[in-house]
Amino acid sequence: HPHDLARERSEAIMSAAAPGSLIVGGWTDIAPPEYLQIVEGQRSDVALVLNWPISAAQLREMIIYNLRRGRHVYAMRRNLTFFGAELEDFVWQPRQDWYELQLPVQLR
Repeated sequence: HPHDLARERSEAIMSAAAPGSLIVGGWTDIAPPEYLQIVEGQRSDVALVLNWPISAAQLREMIIYNLRRGRHVYAMRRNLTFFGAELEDFVWQPRQDWYELQLPVQLR
């Protein structure tokens, strides 16, 4: 059913996410898994980050910081910033219908 797509996608990433991971996305990406966390008590170990109140530079630094500490970082969509170029040098590994980000060689 089309109305179940947001829930199904949210449940899929929440179950697939590594323990203690970070998930970044837009409002329509983050609100459904946030509902699962707050209302249903699922996966409190996963940090959900809404991208729009963060500058592209801050988002980039947050991702680098977390990846360097061994935390898994997932992006719900390829265009996380309005400009896009700030994150293009990351390695974008497709996972179902989201991505797992990895540090490029020059940032390791």
